[in-house]
Amino acid sequence: MAIGDFLVSKEADYTAEELCITPQQVLTDTVNKQQTVFEADDGTVNVVSKSNTSFYSVTLQWDILSLEETNFIESLWNSPDKANGMERTFYWKHPSDGYTYTVRFMSPLVRSQRGNMSNFRGISSVTLRIEGNKP
Repeated sequence: MAIGDFLVSKEADYTAEELCITPQQVLTDTVNKQQTVFEADDGTVNVVSKSNTSFYSVTLQWDILSLEETNFIESLWNSPDKANGMERTFYWKHPSDGYTYTVRFMSPLVRSQRGNMSNFRGISSVTLRIEGNKP
């Protein structure tokens, strides 16, 4: 099953462009719930669920991007009219599951430079929180 099979539709704050640059190497996704785990002295475990809703995060990496691709991602991150860092949601097209998701940045944008420094850049990691499916 895809992540989108568990989510409802949600409109993004910024809709003029969507992030659809396929990540390189590894795309890691994590599912979690708002829960607190307490372990007693005797080893028993008690869990308090604050919500029954699951939430998903994905970590993307790009080793080598063109300047145009890098500028797009950096503009999406930096512009107050777009994502404005972690503040606003936008659309991200998953490279393999067929869904476009409403997401927000949930980590700093970590950049790197390799090889021909004048023509290529890298973004070694950024994490997105998936908040819903594009309507």
